[in-house]
Amino acid sequence: MIYHLSLQTAGMIAGGFLILISLPGLLKPDLANVAQRFPRSRFAGVVLLTICLVWTFWMLATIEMGEFSAFRRPLLIALPIGYVLALRFVEEFLAVRALGILCLLAAEPLLDSAFLRYEGTYPHVRIEILGYKHIAMLAENRFYAQAVRSIEYGALASFFAKNSESSAELAHYFASFDLIISYLYDPDGIFENNLRRCGVEQLIRGPAKLNNHEHAARQLAQPLEQLGLRLDDPAARFFPSEKDRIAVEKLLDRFARPLVVFHPGSGSEKKNWPLENWIDIGNHLLDSDDSRGSIVIVSGEADEDRVGRLRALWKNERVHFARNFPLPELGALFQQAIFLGHDSGISQLAAAAGANCVLLFGPTDPDVWAPRNKNVRVIRAPNGDMSLLQFETVRDALMSRLLARSP
Repeated sequence: MIYHLSLQTAGMIAGGFLILISLPGLLKPDLANVAQRFPRSRFAGVVLLTICLVWTFWMLATIEMGEFSAFRRPLLIALPIGYVLALRFVEEFLAVRALGILCLLAAEPLLDSAFLRYEGTYPHVRIEILGYKHIAMLAENRFYAQAVRSIEYGALASFFAKNSESSAELAHYFASFDLIISYLYDPDGIFENNLRRCGVEQLIRGPAKLNNHEHAARQLAQPLEQLGLRLDDPAARFFPSEKDRIAVEKLLDRFARPLVVFHPGSGSEKKNWPLENWIDIGNHLLDSDDSRGSIVIVSGEADEDRVGRLRALWKNERVHFARNFPLPELGALFQQAIFLGHDSGISQLAAAAGANCVLLFGPTDPDVWAPRNKNVRVIRAPNGDMSLLQFETVRDALMSRLLARSP
């Protein structure tokens, strides 16, 4: 969103413009002759086409282009070239053609203002997240929330002790919110009672633990029902910032395409496909004529034992290791990748970012835990045992995605 117009404001601007261009004809009917000469007016054509050039150049320079951001610079170069060529070779009806382009550009802010979003529907709403900052930052100033505060802040400890004396600064902070939704595990209501002692009036408790009866996203969205809202689409979305994309673009300049990302770890060894199979998959990609791109292995501290073996084995210049990447930058990397992983938080991020995912599930139920994004294919191990999941099954699924991405 680059225009920041509400639907009401956009409608008023459009209505005012229509009245403005209609008034001269109503007040001076003889101006109809001017309108008749407009289609062949060279001067009007040059003026309108110049307005289109400036508007389009500004829009291309500022709009978030997602996975197409690599095309920004070529388009910015091609735009003035096209402008000059149009002036040079378009002799007939330049004004009419330029007016058509201008109308298309004008339609974009009208459509943009019509999309429902809480900034437009509730313009004074401010959403903050209290959580683990390295995770919650995925939402900070990335569409969902304006600020994030760390739950590991020392003074917060008093809110988890019964009848404790709370920090005056935090008490004022919590009391400043009109509504708090808490997903903290608080079976004795200690955290809730301390919040209410600070003056918090509206507090909704979300599920701290999830069951296997329905998809996790629908369980986590239950507090919305108390607000009269409903979750229509359980597929998560991640919106990287321009800063995230710029950081990743510098890295991607060194990588051959297509990009295949591996995350061979998870939060439990039982959810992991045997490492020997990951080695076989990687070797197959490196030896295959159908794949001349790069392999990126992403990992955190918990994955170091498994990834350490891969680092010792693969010295190929097409293999890159991304250890402890900031999650927002990792999400920006996933936007342009084919992803292979397990049931893990990193796989959820890859799906939300738009990666073409092949996800391997074992003992956990994909009907509850698998991302619901359309770009995800889930492969379930027989009897939930990852050691029984065949190499050929995963290889074929990954290669089909890779070949579909190839030109």
